[in-house]
Amino acid sequence: MNSKFNYDKISTAYADLVVQDPSKRFAQYPWALAQLPSQVCGLRILDIGCGEGSLARVLARSGAFVCGYDNSIEQIRQARLEEKKEPLGIEYIHADPIDIVGKAPISPFDISISVAVLHYATDRTHLEAFFSSTYQLVKPGGFFAALVMNSDFKRYEQKLYNRIYRRQPGGRLQADFLDATGVRCTADYLDFTHANYEETAALTGWKDFTWCPVKVTDEGKAELGSFWDGFEEDCPYAGFRVVKPLE
Repeated sequence: MNSKFNYDKISTAYADLVVQDPSKRFAQYPWALAQLPSQVCGLRILDIGCGEGSLARVLARSGAFVCGYDNSIEQIRQARLEEKKEPLGIEYIHADPIDIVGKAPISPFDISISVAVLHYATDRTHLEAFFSSTYQLVKPGGFFAALVMNSDFKRYEQKLYNRIYRRQPGGRLQADFLDATGVRCTADYLDFTHANYEETAALTGWKDFTWCPVKVTDEGKAELGSFWDGFEEDCPYAGFRVVKPLE
């Protein structure tokens, strides 16, 4: 995660939420996995904004060599604790896109993945650092897939999918994460547009920008039914893929 002032403070609550969060289990992570080859065994994958490492562990259990980084030291601490409990060979690094190049031990990577992270960039310059550092760390012909908040989303100020999305002054947005007792934790982020992502990708050398729709898995629909009403029609998330051209 990349709102350091916020995520170190809410780290434990957010980590607990990730484990049981329907949006992670049945939409976000399945979207990320669907962007990858059917066989990831032996591939080197960079997990940007890895948080407490839940997606990294899924990838490592499938045989990938995974490195994850996050600028929340508390999230990285939790990820390393999980690695001690279940050693999977994952390298977790406390870093930001402005200093990750040179810290990653197994670059170049075949693939880079990022789930619900890039919209936490502090400004357009910071967003550019995500794209440019990833470009340096991925091999020619490799790709970068990222899930971000959808700038076309419309249903603010409503309780949706155990969240409430709100507009804030100064072009910022806010997500309240809910549990049975109320608001479990809150995060705020910038309202980057689709064009912002497309322009920044092109500026940093990426090619073949493609928006990839986010769907709920059949398992999620069967388990939670009406919980997902309107999710795919007005999805909070948008996903894209870009490719590093062959040299």
